[in-house]
Amino acid sequence: MSEKNTSTPPTHEKGAGWSFATKLVVAIAAVVLVSAGAITAIALGHGTSAAPQTAPGASTSTPAALAAATPTPTIGPKAGPINLLLVGTDTRTGQGAAFAGGLKDSSGVGNNDVTMLIQIAADHTSARVVSFPRDLMIPIPACSGAGASSVAQLNSSLYRGGTACVATTIKQLTGMASIPYTALISFDGVEKLSTAIGGVPVCVARAINDPYTDLHLSVGWHTISGATALSFLRTRHGVGDGSDLGRINNQQSFLTDLLRTMFSKNVLTNPTKLYDIASAVYQDMAVSDNLKNAADLVSITRILADIPLNRFSFLRYPTTSSPAYPNRVVPGAAASLVNQVLRQNVNVKLTGGTGNGAVPAPSTLKKPLPTNTPKAKRTVTTITLPSYVVGQTAADRTCANGQG
Repeated sequence: MSEKNTSTPPTHEKGAGWSFATKLVVAIAAVVLVSAGAITAIALGHGTSAAPQTAPGASTSTPAALAAATPTPTIGPKAGPINLLLVGTDTRTGQGAAFAGGLKDSSGVGNNDVTMLIQIAADHTSARVVSFPRDLMIPIPACSGAGASSVAQLNSSLYRGGTACVATTIKQLTGMASIPYTALISFDGVEKLSTAIGGVPVCVARAINDPYTDLHLSVGWHTISGATALSFLRTRHGVGDGSDLGRINNQQSFLTDLLRTMFSKNVLTNPTKLYDIASAVYQDMAVSDNLKNAADLVSITRILADIPLNRFSFLRYPTTSSPAYPNRVVPGAAASLVNQVLRQNVNVKLTGGTGNGAVPAPSTLKKPLPTNTPKAKRTVTTITLPSYVVGQTAADRTCANGQG
């Protein structure tokens, strides 16, 4: 059974599209950074209680100042499982002239054009990142005074009730008992993050020429950072079939490159480097009390150093088209199996492809993987996913599939 990629109608995408905030990579280094529409300040909140929603573009006093004023302590990996929801908003508020205007409902908190769940197993033997398409039509629960909807786009949940509403919606969809952390980040934060780690090497199998994000990359390897990295993560018209689903595939390819870069530069095992990265982007974030201490973020990130690359998976939530919702998607046949993975927090084995936004790296573009020697671990519980669930592991070399 195959699953169909559907394209959404073109939007005014000079600042549109998709904002993915990966605080995991930033301070949580969880390699998931992606941005696509216009993310605002980031808020990390505990549980599904409302995370502090700072006015977009505003800065808050932060652990960066604390980190600068005190010596970097010795920090070990955080114990137990991690469920962290990363949310990117398409807001234009406070994002500067380059992102002014253009999109409907793009002021204030905006819509969650990017929704990613980062999950680390309790025994730290595996991790996975699940991307939920913005155009997924599902029930939305009542949030912050907004009534429940029997069916609506996932990307309306942020506008309805902030990051707490997005977390509640994902919990309802998957049956997960708890999502303890949520995060939002801004365009500036994304640019600074990619720059702070010295750029991310990405490969392009077919040239990318996207006038909407002003991204033009030839076939081959490119080390990107700042505005170019942001455009790479936001591009939709430049990769695959031009759909949001293809963009997710491309973003996951970037994230694996980002994770491997952090391994190769020994970032994940060096608390001082992690503090430096966190400090670079903290001014563009607002954090809740449970993560205001930079040490907590570094502690979560440290977990990743002991996870083998082939057990760090990136997958797109299974969807399919529906005649009832043209140019939108609904949960696919394998959604229940992915929900089981998330509820049990276990490793997955991918048997499908990467999706049309990314392709396996041609032999001429392959590079050796960084040395990753995780600690010895016991047998890992694994669920095999069917071939129509697309994604990749951090050990898979893939390239952006441009449109030529």
